[in-house]
Amino acid sequence: MKKQLDESLAFTPRRYTNIPAVELAQKLCEQSPSGLDRVLYCPGGSEAIEMALLLAKHITGKWKTISFYDCYHGTTWQAAAVGGDPHFTLGQGPMVPGAFHVEFPNYYRNPWGLDHRTEREHIDELYLRQIELILKHHPDMAAIIGTPIASAPHVPSAYFWQRVADLCVEYDALLIFDEIVCGLGRTGTLFACEHYLTPDVVVMGKSLGGGVVPFAGILTHDKYNCLQDRSIGHFTHEKSPLSSAAALAVLNYMQRKQVVNRVKELGEYFRGSLLELQQQFPIIGHIDGKGFLIGIDLVNDAVTKEPAMEAAQQILSYCLDRGLSFKLYEGNMITMRPALIIGKEEIDFIVATLRGAFEAVGQ
Repeated sequence: MKKQLDESLAFTPRRYTNIPAVELAQKLCEQSPSGLDRVLYCPGGSEAIEMALLLAKHITGKWKTISFYDCYHGTTWQAAAVGGDPHFTLGQGPMVPGAFHVEFPNYYRNPWGLDHRTEREHIDELYLRQIELILKHHPDMAAIIGTPIASAPHVPSAYFWQRVADLCVEYDALLIFDEIVCGLGRTGTLFACEHYLTPDVVVMGKSLGGGVVPFAGILTHDKYNCLQDRSIGHFTHEKSPLSSAAALAVLNYMQRKQVVNRVKELGEYFRGSLLELQQQFPIIGHIDGKGFLIGIDLVNDAVTKEPAMEAAQQILSYCLDRGLSFKLYEGNMITMRPALIIGKEEIDFIVATLRGAFEAVGQ
């Protein structure tokens, strides 16, 4: 970025492009799954979601969407409407019409009480039935949008996403993966969709700017580069050479240092260490996630799966006092997204601190 500033090109108007933006687009297309060969940039993640949805509506000529409860996609009007969290919609009156929601796969806490270890495909079918019913009654669906691996985290099966993709083909809808949180190496692959399939659109954000500048965008197929008479972006800083330079530095560093491979290897080490804790502490009901996207579901009872809310707060306080910070999702799930450059020493510190917390609360 300093080099880019020294070259006196920190801004480019919309009608022009610049070398860093072009080089970044080439880099993204080279490193993304085959078929994702068109890029459009924007300043932030919410705007990127808006662009993906606008693209789907223009391409299909339809206007309704299916998305998932409890998934966050942004705070702009349409992004908040497809997001499944009432925190961002209550008190605002009618939101964008045609935004339908279904439950995101949560095998451990599925609402049918089925065994998450032995009945996953049955659970999948029940979640998929919600989508199929909406499509049957609302065939004018432009897109299904979801996070391939939820931030909680919850990790759907490959079967689930393949069936969703099949339904999108059947009903002529686009499949949009929001990888703003789970993408760019966090799950042990550069793009989270690599665990599953290549969607019609991948949304990028957050870490694309390297934690220095806000930057986001979408990756899609060349066949969708056909909106010559429409602007689905049109942001003042949509092709920022400064942000592009930062994103290029991120991708080059990750490639040079093999960050994604390290996340995969250390993520397995991290998960294995947590599974050892689970054998010792009954409060750990379930561990989910991939790579450096980790979730620990705390329970008061292994059979009833009653969420251990009070104990979770005590564990959080204990850890904060000792330099370990994390988020409690729904009051009882420890969610951790450590920096992609941490090593075994930091992972051992995290696990040791959690061990101390579990011992302190008598769990």
